[in-house]
Amino acid sequence: MEHIRLPKVENVRLLDRVSPRRSTVGTLYLTATHTIFVENEDGSRNETWVLHSLVSSMEKRGATAAGYPLLIRCKNFQVLHFVIPRERDCHNVHVSLQRLSQPACYEELPCFFDHPNVDKEERQQEWEFLDVKADYSRMGIPNSLWKLSPVNRQYEVSDSYPADLFVPEAATLPVIAGSSKFRSRGRFPALSYYSKDNHVSRLHPYFLCLLSFQWQLINS
Repeated sequence: MEHIRLPKVENVRLLDRVSPRRSTVGTLYLTATHTIFVENEDGSRNETWVLHSLVSSMEKRGATAAGYPLLIRCKNFQVLHFVIPRERDCHNVHVSLQRLSQPACYEELPCFFDHPNVDKEERQQEWEFLDVKADYSRMGIPNSLWKLSPVNRQYEVSDSYPADLFVPEAATLPVIAGSSKFRSRGRFPALSYYSKDNHVSRLHPYFLCLLSFQWQLINS
């Protein structure tokens, strides 16, 4: 990947958090998705993997007799204290990790560029593994009470909702758009379960009691 200035650094020390005098020498690798430290002492090959998206902050500290420290704090409270022999290598690793842990756009996320070695038709079949419409059809949807809405077809209202959503039959697009402004990320009440035996339904988010009640009034 073009953001990796230095993919491999040897003779890197990983300091122990409990006893800083203890350290492990190994090789530091930078990939498009992970930072990997491989120990090479006593014939062992213990590996420490850190996902770039888990990196919270990094700190370059002053030079020591052993080298140039680089402290990496992760969002899962993991802390890695590396000591890199050369200042230029430490700078290149620091700059690379800053760029890799803070993608500038969605297209730089691994799910968009890390494609498996399969053909296009096979990848398309994986996207169709779960058929949402068929699942709702099993529950008897759509019917006279619930309909398929195109409001989120391009993920314009809520990026955390699927494209195919079922809403009350009487709910108009302005009502749905207005309901999405009450919650974060544009979420609005959408059908998640329906029993065709007794017409019991469950909406998501279920904690939108007020909006759910209003929507029930629409259907009454």
